[in-house]
Amino acid sequence: MKLDEHVSFTLKDHLKRQSVLCFRRSGDNQQHFIPAKKRGNKAYNYFLFQRFKDIEHNIKSLVNITERQSNALMLTLTYPTTPDKSSWERYKTDNKIFFDRLRKSRVLSRYGKFDYLNVIESTKNGELHCHVLIIFERPFIYSKSKRKDGRDFGLIADSTARNEIKNAWHSISDVCAVYSTGGAVSYVQKYYLKQFSHLELLLKKDDNGTLDQEEVKALLCLYHVIKNNMRMFRASRAVSKAGTADSLVDILNNYETETPERWEMLGIQPYWTFRNAVLEKTGLDFHLMNGVVIDDSGFFKSFEYNAYYYQAHLRGDIA
Repeated sequence: MKLDEHVSFTLKDHLKRQSVLCFRRSGDNQQHFIPAKKRGNKAYNYFLFQRFKDIEHNIKSLVNITERQSNALMLTLTYPTTPDKSSWERYKTDNKIFFDRLRKSRVLSRYGKFDYLNVIESTKNGELHCHVLIIFERPFIYSKSKRKDGRDFGLIADSTARNEIKNAWHSISDVCAVYSTGGAVSYVQKYYLKQFSHLELLLKKDDNGTLDQEEVKALLCLYHVIKNNMRMFRASRAVSKAGTADSLVDILNNYETETPERWEMLGIQPYWTFRNAVLEKTGLDFHLMNGVVIDDSGFFKSFEYNAYYYQAHLRGDIA
């Protein structure tokens, strides 16, 4: 399978427009150049992985599930197919309206306040649909049932509350109870980790016409997210809060274990400008995803893993 030419061009252009973060260590003026995280590159993927570990921990601490009661619900929110794929432009507004309706609902207020995580993806038709995990303060009574295809699901006994959630969304929605803590984590993992997009590799496969359907869906999602300046996932504070992480300075200092020097940020440079400067100074080229160290003598060193490991801990404060 291949992408539409415009989609392919947009994603390739996105990949080219990358930047590097520039740091200098006081004392010897050694510099670190670290790839800034950008959707689809390794730095961004590693950032997502680090965040998932925090989210997984937070969800486990929030859910309260027994054999007959669960405070966690799984929702799927969909859009009908349209010629212009307008669901991507409508989603921000629709998402806000949906959660406002849930918060103001008298029927749902008996279950207390709620936390949530929602993740968007593309259907094979190119429309947006959204997977949501909602965790209330108080549990719903549920029973296990089976879908037409034989899969188990948690049927919420309170049909009024179930319909209240369904009616808060304008189109087709599916609502069921999570009946195990592992199920809640697996649900999040299944859809959250779909955000991992090895863009450079997938674009090469697109050139060769060897993309499969899931890869096409991942690239279509990334295209619409870039085009509409969207977030692939949203979460309440209790779900998304980060664990205790080393500061960027601590991480940079730990790289040089002998003398923990102080680092200062010099700024952000466009990737291609930086790459040409490296070629001119050292005569050495490097892969797009690699980090480099250059000192005043022109010494060049590649350290791919540490490069995006550092960037993962920026948490978006600088990039």
